[in-house]
Amino acid sequence: MPFLTKELPETLYTSIVLGFVKIDGMTTLIQYTDKDGEQKDYEDVVTKFAELGVTLKISESAKQTETAFIIAKTPKVPSNDYSKDFTSDYWRYLQAMTKSANALEVAPNEAYIGGMSTVSKLFLIGPSNLDLNDPVYRASDDTKVGDAYATAVRDTNNALHCLKKDAPTAKPLGLSLDFTDLNSTISAPFQKGKLFKSYHGMIRAIVKYQTTIDTNSFIFEIALGNNTKKISSCFPCCTLMIANNTPPTSTQLGRGDNWNIFPNCNSRSAWELKIQNYYESGIKPMPKNQKIKNLTEGLKINTVASKILLFFLRL
Repeated sequence: MPFLTKELPETLYTSIVLGFVKIDGMTTLIQYTDKDGEQKDYEDVVTKFAELGVTLKISESAKQTETAFIIAKTPKVPSNDYSKDFTSDYWRYLQAMTKSANALEVAPNEAYIGGMSTVSKLFLIGPSNLDLNDPVYRASDDTKVGDAYATAVRDTNNALHCLKKDAPTAKPLGLSLDFTDLNSTISAPFQKGKLFKSYHGMIRAIVKYQTTIDTNSFIFEIALGNNTKKISSCFPCCTLMIANNTPPTSTQLGRGDNWNIFPNCNSRSAWELKIQNYYESGIKPMPKNQKIKNLTEGLKINTVASKILLFFLRL
């Protein structure tokens, strides 16, 4: 019977974020948006972390109208500003895609388009791809998961439609567009008793291009449309990007429900070690209350460290 109830993964997630802030918190900006009272939520986290002896620095992220890019940083490409200078016509293409997205009856929600830019070509790999899977530790609520899957399918397919719609007239000058690696539209229906994995655009781009990228190239994610407001990588994406030595320009503390990582990712071993280290560092300062006892006992019952990654992935 699945034992991964709501309380346990949230406790585990908190310990991993604590450890991340202690070990790698200065490698990226941890940022909130100006919507839905998010600043107050982040300030509350800062206060609670401080009570545990952990300093969390936060700031407000850029708005989508200011920069629609999240960049996987390298020494050559240290910030989003580089992408603006790379070619002034990026924005013409982004604006055309955004216009298409906003014109849809239901604009894509939280749609992030992964890709890579070289000197002469813009490779677009697309938004999140989805894959149904059997639960391991997490109980499956067919109604809730089925609705989330249907929404994710709709948003992915709408985003894919927008990418190509205005390509002939709006592509950046001096750059050819390459859709070779673009994911196909999703048609698989939800199956009862299943969960689903979401492979985010940034992670797909890192897996695809990390061995071919040169010093004049950069991997990016585009925030598509007005319903995609956070110009920051989700926390799970951030952990893999840091393990890959390409931290994001900005990170938010969203837990990335259904986020997952490909088995063939070159950075997977390094990422697994990062998560283990974050957990071990973060669990130490947490108060030894019933939630922590339940988590640690649950991990022991289920073979301790080897299962932390599965719990983090919420399988």
